[in-house]
Amino acid sequence: MSFEWLTQPIHPDEPCGLDLDLEGDDDYIDYLDDVDIRLPSIYAKKVFGGEKGETAQFEVFKPSSVKIKQERKAVEDLLQNTRDIRLLVYLAQWEILAGELEGFMEAVEAIAALIEAFGPDVHPALTADPNDRKLALEALTKSDTVLQPMQHVSLTGADDVTYRLYQVATQAVTARGGEESADAGRIMSDIGSASEVEDTHAFLTRTAQALHKIMVLSKKAPEGAFTPKLEGLFRIIADIQGLIRSGRADLQVWSAEDAGDMDDSADDAIANEDAGAAGDDPATGDAPAATKATSVADAPAAGSITTQPEARVTLRAIETYLARFEPSSAALLLVTQSRLLIGRPLIEALETLLPGEANKAVIDFGPGTGFALNMDKLRTLASEGLGAVSTADDPSQPDPTPPVLNNRADVAAQLRAVEDFFRRNEPTSPIPLLLVRARVYLDKDFEAIVADLIPKQVSTGD
Repeated sequence: MSFEWLTQPIHPDEPCGLDLDLEGDDDYIDYLDDVDIRLPSIYAKKVFGGEKGETAQFEVFKPSSVKIKQERKAVEDLLQNTRDIRLLVYLAQWEILAGELEGFMEAVEAIAALIEAFGPDVHPALTADPNDRKLALEALTKSDTVLQPMQHVSLTGADDVTYRLYQVATQAVTARGGEESADAGRIMSDIGSASEVEDTHAFLTRTAQALHKIMVLSKKAPEGAFTPKLEGLFRIIADIQGLIRSGRADLQVWSAEDAGDMDDSADDAIANEDAGAAGDDPATGDAPAATKATSVADAPAAGSITTQPEARVTLRAIETYLARFEPSSAALLLVTQSRLLIGRPLIEALETLLPGEANKAVIDFGPGTGFALNMDKLRTLASEGLGAVSTADDPSQPDPTPPVLNNRADVAAQLRAVEDFFRRNEPTSPIPLLLVRARVYLDKDFEAIVADLIPKQVSTGD
């Protein structure tokens, strides 16, 4: 939904139009009364249980219940006659409740654009009561209509890849009664391989940038200046981007330092966040994972790897460390497989990782051409391609120095460095996917590994 038209004045004498709330406009008042009733007061509602040791069962708000087109039209119609950020705050809540992160971002950006364009005059005007605007903006940090829905937004387009499910899978929070289980390794693998995660990351970054602008403009307002408390929303954005970065090291967590024009007071307001700012779950009392102990797998990348031989030596060093100190580690298996795939063609990777499906592989040029390259032909081409060049390391070059590994955090950092190298230089390689899972396995105990390697069979009742 485009809001570019919002920065155009309604009338030369009244650029923002009238404050429909103060005017008692019937349509405006009816909308506010209606929306306050329809917005959920509890995102995860207990439906039964919880007494005498019985596990409580919860029902989570369903994004599909939001008729988002109707919500957008209702707000857009009212904004034709007024420039009012309260309407956009309501719309932002509906967007995120509907699982529409892009729509949420656009609403927050529109709020920032209105404040930038009209300053103290946009409704609620600072000339009346600055606290009205402060309260309106801080509604963007409501737990049940913003922060908890943010945790349930799909990161890759798949419903089972969310920040909330990752928290549950890693036991950072306690699962609600009735909440589905999840596999942290698979979630991380999906984040590392799905292209849609780049859009999610971009939407989060743009939202943070808009919030940053709102804070700066509010703090520097010529009259009625204030600093809205938006820490909760900044925090959940950082938490989700932190999870994304664990699977995609090339996607960074937004920071106020990146903006450049943040004054010290606004910077402090973002930095000094409460431990529970990201929306504790009232159903479990849990805070988001980022407020708890950091996992080894989240260690930042070590120094940059620049060559394939360096990547190979690094993986060999990791193998040696794990074989010596953690021989039962499932990560060791994936590191070895990754090293064996260095310099190997796509066909070999398919045959190794998809043994039951590889023979079905075909490059199809479309029904209009009738052209296709089946697996047998692809094997031949792969062999011919490798035969044209030497895949051995250049003997004239000195062997790379292996990294020093003192603990699992060092291992995780080097794994991430190898991931980064292949993402930059060989994006078709499956090695980053394998190494993301290897990092996740570094934090898992035997029981969790067994559950991951040997999934329980679901009884059909027959």
